Amino acid sequence: QFTESAYCPQQSGSSFYRPRKNGSSMVSFLLITEGDRKAFYENSQWNIKKNKESILRLRQENKKLHQRLADLLGAIQIINHRLCEKINQLNNLKHQVEMRKLRLEELQTQYSTKAQEINDMQEMEEGNIEAAKEESLHFQNKLDALEAEILRLRHELQELESVNTDAQHARNVAREQLLTQEETIYRERKIRDKKLKDIKKMTEEKRHIFLSMKTCFAWHMHKSKDVDVVACFLAQEETFKQLEEMKNENEMSLEQLKEEKEALLHELEHTKYSGEARKVGAQNLMKELRDHLQKEEKRRDATQAELDKVNRVLLNAKAGIEHLASKVQHIKLEDSRFASMELDEKASEYVLDLMAQTEEKLLYLVEFLKNQDKAELLRRIEEVEVSPDQAKEQYTFSLKCI
Repeated sequence: QFTESAYCPQQSGSSFYRPRKNGSSMVSFLLITEGDRKAFYENSQWNIKKNKESILRLRQENKKLHQRLADLLGAIQIINHRLCEKINQLNNLKHQVEMRKLRLEELQTQYSTKAQEINDMQEMEEGNIEAAKEESLHFQNKLDALEAEILRLRHELQELESVNTDAQHARNVAREQLLTQEETIYRERKIRDKKLKDIKKMTEEKRHIFLSMKTCFAWHMHKSKDVDVVACFLAQEETFKQLEEMKNENEMSLEQLKEEKEALLHELEHTKYSGEARKVGAQNLMKELRDHLQKEEKRRDATQAELDKVNRVLLNAKAGIEHLASKVQHIKLEDSRFASMELDEKASEYVLDLMAQTEEKLLYLVEFLKNQDKAELLRRIEEVEVSPDQAKEQYTFSLKCI
């Protein structure tokens, strides 16, 4: 703290000290002033030192207060964080309580729904089994009839295929015969043409010989004797008759060959048309039989599909009954007619016996649970239905809360 002397070095009463004007007074005044100045300087230094120490002390105290304030704020933040965690845990617990209430309500609804579904399923399975039995009896007869019809049609198809094969073979044979006959006719016609050319050539040669002989005869009419002329004329007459006979024979042979050619052509046309007609008829018959076979095969496929559908329904019904029976297999009924009876899976009445046995157990369960506490029963069901993963999650959540 600053002292008053720092500002008022000399003060007495209500007036200041005033030195006198002489020399000794001046010296005294200067000495006093110098001492006052030194005292004021020392006092000022001491005050500065004290003020620095006070400032340092206050700074340390302020630092401690800041540190304490920071610690208090951190503690408050930790407390707030813990408070939030506790609030979250409380909210989670409330949510679990609500969820468990909803789960109980859902289980009650599911229990009533499943009981109704079981009753509906039993009624539906009984109706389906009866209908499937009726349909299976008729389907077997239908399948046997369709298989017999298919076998008959296949036999007819094989016969028609054999007829078609024979017709094709006969057509090929007729075609080969026709080609052979055409080649024979062509070869014979070439031979006849060659013979005709040879005959014409011989005829021309004979005619030239006859003309030359006639010319020679005319020339010898005047040169030779009558006997030679008559002999030459008779010889030429005999040659002309022979040529006429050969010409007539050749014309007759040509007419005969023409008639044979026309007969062969007529036979060829008849064979060709008859083979084509038989082929067309066989093809039409085969087409009709194939259409009929396709229709019967479609009917067979549709009937087989219906039979497969019925078999699937029966298998699904059997699987459902076995699944339901597995759920109640731990229940033993002493007064049941199936108590001392072991069901055979290969027996024809296995599904009906299993359904009857399951029905007895379900009726026993309904009668047994009629007077039970539903809330306690649902709680037990919920405990049984809790899975290991859910239990692990609940345990982990509890550890986190701790």
